[in-house]
Amino acid sequence: PIVILTVGTGIDPFQNPLVGDITSCVAGLLPYLSDEQLLVLRSTVVPGVTEFVQQWLVRQGRRTPVAFCPERVVQGRCILELQALPQIVSATSPAAEATVAELFARVAPRVVRMQPK
Repeated sequence: PIVILTVGTGIDPFQNPLVGDITSCVAGLLPYLSDEQLLVLRSTVVPGVTEFVQQWLVRQGRRTPVAFCPERVVQGRCILELQALPQIVSATSPAAEATVAELFARVAPRVVRMQPK
């Protein structure tokens, strides 16, 4: 099973990422997450957040893999653009990357695999 999280990363006045909203949301999901699921970050997050969430989960005793596929669509044009734009995917493991690539290959014309950073 795949869990898609659409919480973005804010920044402070000095342009440092604020990951509190994401970790708070993931903390609320912990009772429902298993190591067999894939957690997909589907928002605009700053570089390093994918790995941060993965490491945070490990510190919580979880091995739930984390993937990242940034949302790149204009509000109100989601369905059209999702089917027209290539989807960028990355993950913290090759297996997680393959799973998220397979998911978005079902709806996107092309999947572009990248490193999380």
